[in-house]
Amino acid sequence: MASTGDYLELRPRKSSVDGGILGCPRPVSPEYVVDWDGPADPKNPQNWASWKRYTYLAILEWLSCTVGMGSMIVMPVMGNVMKELGINITCFPLLDLGFYLLGSALGALFFPPISEAYGRLQAYHCGNISLLTFTIICALSKSPFQFITFRILVGFAGAAPLTVVGGTVADLYRLRERSRAATGLAIGPLLGAIFGLLIGRALASSSNWRWALWSISIASGIGTLATLAAMRETHPKILLERKADILRKRSCSTHIRSAHDRSLGHWQSLSPAFTRPIRIVVFSPAVSMISAYIGIVLGLLHLLIVTISWVFEMQYGFGPDLSLLLGRSLDFGVILGNFFAALLTDCILRRHMASASVTQPKSEYHLTLMKWAAPVIPVGLVVYSWTAQYKVNPVVPTIGLFIVGFSCFLVWVPSQAYLIDLYGSEGAASVMGASVFVRSLFAAFLPLAGFHLYVRLNYGWGNTMMGLVVLVFTSVPWILSRYGKRMPVAQL
Repeated sequence: MASTGDYLELRPRKSSVDGGILGCPRPVSPEYVVDWDGPADPKNPQNWASWKRYTYLAILEWLSCTVGMGSMIVMPVMGNVMKELGINITCFPLLDLGFYLLGSALGALFFPPISEAYGRLQAYHCGNISLLTFTIICALSKSPFQFITFRILVGFAGAAPLTVVGGTVADLYRLRERSRAATGLAIGPLLGAIFGLLIGRALASSSNWRWALWSISIASGIGTLATLAAMRETHPKILLERKADILRKRSCSTHIRSAHDRSLGHWQSLSPAFTRPIRIVVFSPAVSMISAYIGIVLGLLHLLIVTISWVFEMQYGFGPDLSLLLGRSLDFGVILGNFFAALLTDCILRRHMASASVTQPKSEYHLTLMKWAAPVIPVGLVVYSWTAQYKVNPVVPTIGLFIVGFSCFLVWVPSQAYLIDLYGSEGAASVMGASVFVRSLFAAFLPLAGFHLYVRLNYGWGNTMMGLVVLVFTSVPWILSRYGKRMPVAQL
């Protein structure tokens, strides 16, 4: 591949039969492939200054956190929503969460193709502006139909940072560095959900539930402005195509193309992009299996977040404030799990690379932590559910909650790094879109199913049934570790 300086002869040429244009420099050979100017090219996002890449990650963390807040902030004020809009469905709070996640599943099929056809930045802008607009309209809802419709659309728009972020991480970081970046961003949506519940509870005493949505609008507006002001395009395909376009104009030559150019027309390149997430779901069993597993884990966390206060109030007779405080043990588990996942992932990757005498980690290395952490989730769930069922000292169920939150993130974090490494920068957004699509479908319906299990079987047996489902899926990382290389992979 030629460097930029080789593309053009600097002195003008006369026209000739081989396609030269009068007054334009002429290419020195029929075709040039534009790539980065060596591994240290400063225009390559992977070579940007650390502070610049951390700024991007901070903005993406804010966007992801805002999306997580949007999913849960209306939960504590749902009584006021139902009263004002005339909704008489007992489980409507869980239905609202399901509608939101269903919108996320649909958005996961839309934004990754946009990011890969037009660039990451365009997808972020589209998602941010849509999220802000739909949240404002939802806050102005006058009927149940309007509220439900725009909650679905808010979830749809919120899928942008959840899916495109995988592509951005792959753009900004090399293989050995991606696990740390993925670790930091993985906690954003769940941390947002936790903050959303706290803010919603603080607003619950007010009869004006709309302020919960105004809060999300403010947070979304801040994220939108930060993205507009500080973020620039990172997708190598887009950046190299711009570079090639500049060289084509300077040389008046049509024989210069980007290293990522597949010589397809606009519609020919856009059409496969929009079917790519679905093709990955259908033709990549590894992605489908791990996404289904993470969907069940995510659904379990949502169910616990929603019902913890209710369990402590009903079983122990505690007030709302004390129940909320005891429920924070799950949050501490999540935060510490994220921290330890970062440390353990780095240690595991270094150990695998040293034993295999390789310089770059393989995607299956991320499965090691998942394999050993996965069986701990149902153990913590059983401890929490049965001790709460028999009203054992409330410290014991909080320990169970801590174990669940801690182990869930030891599974969650490496799964995201595994998916990103599986397809690299070119397909990371699409594989994350496929993953969010599958896991959102599971997470949308699992809390509702868990609620009905509580009603029919009570907390002990209800959570035991959930634990058995999780236990069955603990085989996923073991299967992928052993047979993942033999499984088919969807072509991009």
